[in-house]
Amino acid sequence: MKISINRNKISISGNSSCNYNLKGTIMTISIELQKHQQLIHKLLKRYKITYNYDEYFQILFIHLWQLLINYNPQHSNSLESYLYIRLRFHLIDQFRSKHLKYHFVDINLCHLEAPNNFSSIEASILYTQFSNQLSHKEQQWFLLSLQGYKQYEIANIMQLSLSTIKNYKKAVQVKYSNYFKI
Repeated sequence: MKISINRNKISISGNSSCNYNLKGTIMTISIELQKHQQLIHKLLKRYKITYNYDEYFQILFIHLWQLLINYNPQHSNSLESYLYIRLRFHLIDQFRSKHLKYHFVDINLCHLEAPNNFSSIEASILYTQFSNQLSHKEQQWFLLSLQGYKQYEIANIMQLSLSTIKNYKKAVQVKYSNYFKI
């Protein structure tokens, strides 16, 4: 990619050749960055990033800037969904490139919000009793599922095939419906 700056014009050539008005583009991108910055916070919260929050925020912010420059409305219906999907996959790529290991949380230490008609003590007892009916692998699947991981992500974390993960899901659903008589 080649970038040349002449007075008030930036020319970018390479995979896509574009010409941008310097004053208008910087203002537009600055406004768009502020507008879509919440997507980064949403993603970091979704993946429970706390330790390296600033580092990941900066990486995603730079990628957001690149995405805004390269966005073509003819190829995507919504800028918001385009940015969210691309930023999410970029974050996942960052996890993979850093070889982050997933740390399993002890299922007994997991705290769930109680429904409105239950006290937190009752919900905790029900949760503990239900989780005791599950095998160790089913408990791992259940906890990761509650944390918001997708099935293929759980398969990667647990180092099992997707069909095995689906079997755990089905087994947990059956045990859940039997336990709560749904």
